[in-house]
Amino acid sequence: MAEGGDVAGFKWMDEHTRLLIQWRVANEALFTGKRNAAIKGCDLWTSLVRSTAERVGRKRKDIEELIHKMEKKEAEREMEAVEREEMQQREKMERDVQTLWKNLKLALKRQNAEIRRQRFTTGDGPPNKDKTDELSDLLTGIIQHQQPLEVIPDDDHLNSSDEELSTNEQRDLNRLEEPEHSECVPSTSAPASLRKDAATTFQNRASRMNILDYISRQNKP
Repeated sequence: MAEGGDVAGFKWMDEHTRLLIQWRVANEALFTGKRNAAIKGCDLWTSLVRSTAERVGRKRKDIEELIHKMEKKEAEREMEAVEREEMQQREKMERDVQTLWKNLKLALKRQNAEIRRQRFTTGDGPPNKDKTDELSDLLTGIIQHQQPLEVIPDDDHLNSSDEELSTNEQRDLNRLEEPEHSECVPSTSAPASLRKDAATTFQNRASRMNILDYISRQNKP
């Protein structure tokens, strides 16, 4: 270190530390009776105070910026925590709603299955569909309320022409069985046995004749 507080060799130090060392050297020179060193020491003191004030000011700004950053980070952290909590609540609500909806659908399926089971058990028929058109509903109602048809016996196996022929033959037989008063055959001269044989013979012949022969025979004079 040179005399008079020359600390030029300490360039690696910051300005505040260099001023502090120079002031201490000048203060020691003041007590030793060196006037120039004392004057220089006063100047160094002033520079030291100014440097200290600037340094404190810079530190204060740094501290304020650091506090601001910390507050900002804390606010961001709190905001993220709030958003995370809201997201968790939303997801939980969605899960609860989905679970509730599934339970409702399962309960409805069980109820419909129980209703169908009861209807089949009691003989009430198949369950009604939820969506049916008017025509299907009308047909279903008609089929359910339809009365069974009466069974008509068909033992004779005859059509309309056979029935008419049978009716005409019966009328002719009845006419033969009745006594006829004519000029050729008196009523008192024909025995009952002959009339009965004639009726039987005519019935056998009529049963063997077809409809055309019968009509042609009836039309003969």
